[in-house]
Amino acid sequence: RGVIGPSKLYIFEEGSNGTLGHPPVVAWVEDVRDARGSARHCLLADLGDIYDNNTGSQLSIRGLPDIIITGTGGLDIYSSMGNLEWRRVRSIPIEDMNDDTGAFLGVEILGQHLIIATRTRWG
Repeated sequence: RGVIGPSKLYIFEEGSNGTLGHPPVVAWVEDVRDARGSARHCLLADLGDIYDNNTGSQLSIRGLPDIIITGTGGLDIYSSMGNLEWRRVRSIPIEDMNDDTGAFLGVEILGQHLIIATRTRWG
């Protein structure tokens, strides 16, 4: 098996002639201690205001993007509250599916819902 590395958020600046600048700026690197499996898809989207279910404290602000990562470990949502210190605010471990789901392959937002593509375990 390979080694799982961190997911990264790169920012490529566009030049006046439409070319992308190199090297890109690394805006975020996932803490590998948080990674439960390899990533298969990443989506940057504004999920609106997100609150902690236990304390009621705000974890994400409407108008700022959130990072949604899906893969063999499940689904993770990271938010920054505008300070660029990203932290995981929601998570669905693949084991919580309690079926033959082996990975979440992609995700799309439809209104207030996350539509998640899956695949079964190999073998």
